[in-house]
Amino acid sequence: MASIHRPDSALIYDSPNISLLDIITEKNKIVNKRQILHRLIYIARIAPTVNNKKEIGDYFQNLFRKYVTDFEGDGITGLLLVYPYHVMHILEVSSEALNDIIKEQELSETNNTAVISNTKALTLISDVSYQFEKIITYYANRMFSYWSYHILEMPAIQVNDLANANSNEPIDVMVLQCLRAITKLSKHLVKVPEINLHSAIDVLVEKSPGDLYPQSDIEVLLRSNELCGAVEYQEKYYAPLNIILDEEVVWPMPRRIFPPN
Repeated sequence: MASIHRPDSALIYDSPNISLLDIITEKNKIVNKRQILHRLIYIARIAPTVNNKKEIGDYFQNLFRKYVTDFEGDGITGLLLVYPYHVMHILEVSSEALNDIIKEQELSETNNTAVISNTKALTLISDVSYQFEKIITYYANRMFSYWSYHILEMPAIQVNDLANANSNEPIDVMVLQCLRAITKLSKHLVKVPEINLHSAIDVLVEKSPGDLYPQSDIEVLLRSNELCGAVEYQEKYYAPLNIILDEEVVWPMPRRIFPPN
């Protein structure tokens, strides 16, 4: 009778199995990318203490300056649009830097030194270059090649009209419409050099203002209870899905007559 060969258990555990994390890490090393890229898109109100909208752009420039040196090879890219009363921020950054930026923003709001308030996160995408490269070629790279901000030269909506702003669309539909507008804008600006960015956006505002997401709709999203702040959104995003069933807290544990399928 032929004997059955049983492999050594140590060899089983030492077998060179390649995980998905190994593949992603190796891809990041090839492009000199030390961290997994995240994209956070959020909206907020301009803090009442801001006298000059340029203060908002200067605040984020100073905040990002230290991350450029600390996370070399994983630079911060994106676009900050400053509306008359609101801001819309697309931020592409590594996970470690993103956590620090969100904590810094939370601390500034606590100390009443923030330039923006009432932040609402629209979406947070992890590992942009991996998740979307087989679905949408455009998303295989960053939406922007650098970070910049622009103060939109547009007429401000009257405060009364802003307070009465409403929409018949569900919040989830409005969020998708906002993301589509951002995608369309980034496709338009992706090949524009940084030195020509401001003039390109000014031309867009003048000739095609409908391509920018409306101020009134931003106000509706900010008043919605269905959206949460960047800190809360991030906590929910990374929270483990530990679901406890009722039968797991019952003793003795129920026995099934038939085995599971």
